[in-house]
Amino acid sequence: MQKESIYLTIGKGAKPTGFMPESAARTEPAPAYAAGGALGAMVMIIDYHALAMAPMPAATPIAKATPITPIAPMMAAAPAKTQAVSDSAGQEAAEGEFMAQRLSDLRIAKEALAKKDSEINMLRRESEWMKRELRDRDEEIKALRSTKVSAKQTPKKKSAQATRTH
Repeated sequence: MQKESIYLTIGKGAKPTGFMPESAARTEPAPAYAAGGALGAMVMIIDYHALAMAPMPAATPIAKATPITPIAPMMAAAPAKTQAVSDSAGQEAAEGEFMAQRLSDLRIAKEALAKKDSEINMLRRESEWMKRELRDRDEEIKALRSTKVSAKQTPKKKSAQATRTH
């Protein structure tokens, strides 16, 4: 989520489907870090403001199947059962593909998160090391300054000499 938009990464080979209203979404090539290094991945960007301002799309008409007039009641019942089984199998396959894609996206996100966590830990260790180094250098500088001040001796004054004047 960035700048009031949500970015959805679409894996390589998957084609983005439509979005209603079309003015609220656009697709772009995915950055390598978001696509887990995969080339050819796409990102669908949905703009919340455009989505809120866009008018509601009209309901899309669902294609209705023309009723089949059965010649023989037994013959018509068998194809209907076969069609229902193939429809449910198709839905299950589509759901399975969708779940596999979601699991793949989650795995990629977990890997990216683990990589970011290790990077953050490395940066913390580096920051602590730098702080230690700066503290040590500061102590060394203070020690050098204090030894220079005590090492400087006050210059001896010239002794006064008396001279005769005539």
